[in-house]
Amino acid sequence: MSMKKVLLYGIDEAGADLYQTIAIGHDIAMYIINDSCLERNVGDLFLLNDDLDSMHAAFAGEYMLIDGLSSDDLLGLLKAFAEEGRPFPGIVVTRTKVNENWTLAVLLEEVGRESVLMSRLKELDELMEDCNSIDFAAMDAKDSMELKQALLESYLLMKDDQHDLAETEEAIRKLRRAMEPAVRIVH
Repeated sequence: MSMKKVLLYGIDEAGADLYQTIAIGHDIAMYIINDSCLERNVGDLFLLNDDLDSMHAAFAGEYMLIDGLSSDDLLGLLKAFAEEGRPFPGIVVTRTKVNENWTLAVLLEEVGRESVLMSRLKELDELMEDCNSIDFAAMDAKDSMELKQALLESYLLMKDDQHDLAETEEAIRKLRRAMEPAVRIVH
């Protein structure tokens, strides 16, 4: 059985101390890593058995790198953090055969980019959902057609497996603009 290990990056010392105390109760080893690790391979970082200082200026946000945890382990840990008044607000990354050979800097950059894209895709999805309350028949024909076109483009983008942040941003912008003259259905 592999050892359950968590590495924390970008977390203040008080938060890290609380998280570590909770992790001990869940039989999970948890260590703080910092900017001195950015050029090290992720796999090598999981060999650490000591805390480093919490100097983390290179990347904004909080990151939790995990190895050997089941989804139940992770959910239990996150629930315990929340119950102690400090829910984990950051990004959780699982060590994989692919990313264990990346440097920490490459990993944090990639997951940060993916996180931004996912939040923007979620925003686009919510905008599309908001269109369900629009009375297209009550709209000017040109405005209605423009909104339908923006909706179709958004739908096709969401169905595409290769999402791009710039395309997603553009779809959000177009859909928002097309929704401006919309007439809302009041239930």
